[in-house]
Amino acid sequence: MKLFISADMEGVTGVTAWEDVTAGSKTYDYFREQMTREVLGVCDTAYEVAESKGEDISIMVKDAHDSARNLKAGSFKEGTILFSGWSRDPYVMMSGIDSSFDGVIFTGYHSGAYYSGSPLAHTMNSEKLVFFKINGVNVSEFVLNSYTAAYFNVPVIVITGDEMICAQAEKMIPDITAIPVKKGNGGGMVSLSNDEAIKLIKKSIKKALNGDFGKCIPELPKNFKCEICFKEHQLAYRASFYKGVKLKDSHTVEFETDDFFEVLRTYFFL
Repeated sequence: MKLFISADMEGVTGVTAWEDVTAGSKTYDYFREQMTREVLGVCDTAYEVAESKGEDISIMVKDAHDSARNLKAGSFKEGTILFSGWSRDPYVMMSGIDSSFDGVIFTGYHSGAYYSGSPLAHTMNSEKLVFFKINGVNVSEFVLNSYTAAYFNVPVIVITGDEMICAQAEKMIPDITAIPVKKGNGGGMVSLSNDEAIKLIKKSIKKALNGDFGKCIPELPKNFKCEICFKEHQLAYRASFYKGVKLKDSHTVEFETDDFFEVLRTYFFL
């Protein structure tokens, strides 16, 4: 069994404000520890399941938050590969993924831009973007990264995070194991305790890894009509000079393609 874990931080239990996920702040180290614990809960349970089945297992963990240097490397067992930092390729939070993996797991994920499921709701860039749409629907990092997994024909088997993103994940992939550890409430969050979240994650991961991964491959659209809305009109104007991109209005650009990699490439460079 070969697993790919994409680990974000805004969806970690208890995280409520940007200060909680910003290195150097008073609360960052506390939530960095919980982020690491939640990822370890996934990894340790996966090793236990593989051992019970007599299977070999390898795990790649992509640290996918901010600097991508949040997870405590010394906490992971031998055999776990930790991918820290950004390689600057269009796969971004999924950098390192390929068709050799048996399943993808998302931890610490959060509601996307233009959704109300988290005070920290955003899609990739909270400072520049208002929303990113594909085929008329606002896209979260979960959707974008699930499409990346589907591009390589790899199932998306688990997501942990806020209640809204988990519900959206279940709608998109009915057989996914969704593990909500908190619920957005306006500018606040109602969260499980740290230990309760870990127990729930371990229990749910064990069930997921004994299930049928094949039912969890997202369906890629055949065509992608994309819109990116920027907070500043100057950014939209600049983006309109990228090949295939045109202005829709003062703050929004649009482009269309049948190739999902072109979605990733265009979004990455814009």
